[in-house]
Amino acid sequence: MIEARRILWDQTLQHAAEIKLPEEMSKMLLQLIPHLQIRLSHMYVLWKIKAGATRPIVPSFTAPTALASKWIHEQLLSYVIAIPTICMDSLAYTRELDNPILPMPWTRLIVCLDVVALYPSIPMKDSLQATMQFLKENTPLPNEAQLMIVKIMEWVVSNKYIEHENSIYHQVDGIVMGEALSVMVANIFMYKVVEEKILHKWRDYILHYVRYVDDINKFMAITTLQAQELKNDLTAQSEFINYTMDCYANKSDFLDLQITVMQEVWPVARTRIDYRIYRKPGNTLAYLCADSYHASHTSYGIIIGELIRYLTKSSRREYYIQDAQMLHHAFKTRGYTHKMLIQGLGHLDWSERKIYRAKGLQPKIRHIPGGVAVFITQIDPVIISADGNSRKIQAQFELDTNHFNNHC
Repeated sequence: MIEARRILWDQTLQHAAEIKLPEEMSKMLLQLIPHLQIRLSHMYVLWKIKAGATRPIVPSFTAPTALASKWIHEQLLSYVIAIPTICMDSLAYTRELDNPILPMPWTRLIVCLDVVALYPSIPMKDSLQATMQFLKENTPLPNEAQLMIVKIMEWVVSNKYIEHENSIYHQVDGIVMGEALSVMVANIFMYKVVEEKILHKWRDYILHYVRYVDDINKFMAITTLQAQELKNDLTAQSEFINYTMDCYANKSDFLDLQITVMQEVWPVARTRIDYRIYRKPGNTLAYLCADSYHASHTSYGIIIGELIRYLTKSSRREYYIQDAQMLHHAFKTRGYTHKMLIQGLGHLDWSERKIYRAKGLQPKIRHIPGGVAVFITQIDPVIISADGNSRKIQAQFELDTNHFNNHC
């Protein structure tokens, strides 16, 4: 099958090389080029009200490098999510919070760190070096595959052109929010450049450590002065990365979770962690109005979606009941009917929590055919050859690195 694909691929390329456009067609294309839509990435800005700053977003799905960026994302994803410090999402994190290994009594600190402007702070050259190091040390990919990924990544990050207010800009450093590979690059840079060595140094003091891109939450057996020393160690790993830090005795706000350390004496004396949905100060629960111009099922879907989120991310029944009552009032003020709200609450009783958590915690990574870099492939047991006979084949794809370097 691999050999058959290769023959068809070669035939297709040969066919393309033999095609010659008629002279009149060439003239027509030249005339149409100025009228064809050639779109670059456009930037828009989100306000960070609390910080009094802005966050530039650059959706890159229209960029010439969009598909290459997506391809790199697919190559790196399965390896990046295996990084030990990675937090996939807040629901997955609650599974770790349900089974904490914390001392009794709890007299330690919860340390929260936030990287200041992570994406624009990551240098392109350093990110390429970190990715190459990550591929060598944390993946089983052959050298040829590593070289291909890094070369294509270099092409993507070096050709980032952005349109904004009738001007075109060429980004010469940093990575943008809105590009497929940006999350992969940010996680790799943070782990290989900043975290790996320092976490090994502080391993005897760290009870639990997770990071979601630029937000870090950790339980530590240290003092406030030692927490500052840890922050200084992390900052010293890269001149481009800076942090803000908060230390708490028994609580923290991480992603959309409000986390509290509790001392439990019955039925067993232990330190447990409670959690519920966190809402930022100023959150007015301004959900979509029920009479908005959307499909009729949208309103009910919003109710169900929010109730599932609160149900699965509340560690105690009383938390869910309190928040469900709050949601009932919030939706009612937005024009949702009492019947619709009661119907939603009736479908999502506390007894359904395990079912919805099991659904939400299923693996989210889907294996996409052709989405991985395969350089040695065994086809087994058989394929049917052109003459009708069955035969086993083994195919190996060899990449000429010298040819690759000359053309990248």
